This record gives sequence, C-alpha cells and structure tokens, in this order.
Amino acid sequence: MKKFKHITFNPSQLFIVVFSVFIFLGTLLLKLPVSTTGVISWIDALFTAISAMTVTGLVVVDKGTGFIRFGQPFNQRSPGPPYEVRQ
Repeated sequence: MKKFKHITFNPSQLFIVVFSVFIFLGTLLLKLPVSTTGVISWIDALFTAISAMTVTGLVVVDKGTGFIRFGQPFNQRSPGPPYEVRQ
C-alpha cells in the first residue's frame, strides 16, 4: 500500500490558495446559465468574482438586472457605495 504525501502550506500560501479557489469557484458559478439573465463572458465572470472577493464593488454587468436570484448571492460581497449621492 502506498503512502500519500501530505502537502503543507504556510499561512501566507494557504491564504493565496484559498483566495484563488474561491475566485475560481465564483467564476464557474457566475458562468452557469442559471446565474445570469443573458450571456456573460469568461473575463467578465472572472472580473466580477475577483471584485466580489476583494470587496471593491466593481462590476461589468449590472447586478440588479444581469443576475437572477441564483447568481446574485455570489456577488453580494460588494453592496455598492455606503453613501447616497445627492445632486
């Protein structure tokens, strides 16, 4: 019987790996046809997933109309500006 080699990460490597895995999973989930009302490109899904993970709030597709109920929670990390713009 073969013994499996354990992979160990230091904390900074683990942070990068987990961060990358969540971005990859978010991209895949946003690319699903059930997530959007139309077609979203791979680069738009990747950009939206990265933006949601880093809490910058930048999106290429309008969150309110571009995503249906299944796709909206994957982009809820970035709620938008915390202030109201008045003119």
